[in-house]
Amino acid sequence: MKENISKTLSRARWGSIALILFGLVLVIYPDFGSKTVAGIIAWILMGIGILGLVVGVLSWPAFGFGTLAGSALSLVIGFYIMRSPLSLASILGVLLGALLTVQGLGALGDTLRLRRNGQLWIPGLIWSILTLVLGLILIFSPMTTSRVVMTVVGIIMILCGAGNLYTHAKVTPFIRPTGEKGKIIDADE
Repeated sequence: MKENISKTLSRARWGSIALILFGLVLVIYPDFGSKTVAGIIAWILMGIGILGLVVGVLSWPAFGFGTLAGSALSLVIGFYIMRSPLSLASILGVLLGALLTVQGLGALGDTLRLRRNGQLWIPGLIWSILTLVLGLILIFSPMTTSRVVMTVVGIIMILCGAGNLYTHAKVTPFIRPTGEKGKIIDADE
């Protein structure tokens, strides 16, 4: 019993160490995470594209041109992302920046209406300006979002791995071999 628990804790320790190391990689080189995610998405898109082309050719009378066109587009997009993996993070950053800019402009309009009606408008003004500025930063520097997210994920991974190692170190002294004094006996035994 103790051997099984010890083996499990040993594997968990190695997993925690791997978690810490991968977290360090993300903190030091956040684009690694974006490239990895983009690579996975690219392979999925290319697989769907190839499968769709095969199905489209074999079932031409039933599916027609739409399946072939959609599958070819999926294959091309997957290939493009594979060749330029950070382009996906960049495109998403620009889209998020555009969304935040539009939201900031809408919030600014709401703030001006609040001011005209004599309502509390200063917090809305601050929020709309912050949203606009963040949106414009993302439009002009789209990789910022990806890098910040990957760095935060890396920090969380490091903390989780370190917490696991700490917990394992605290639990190990309480593992007793079978038959040793102080063993908790199950009532069903």
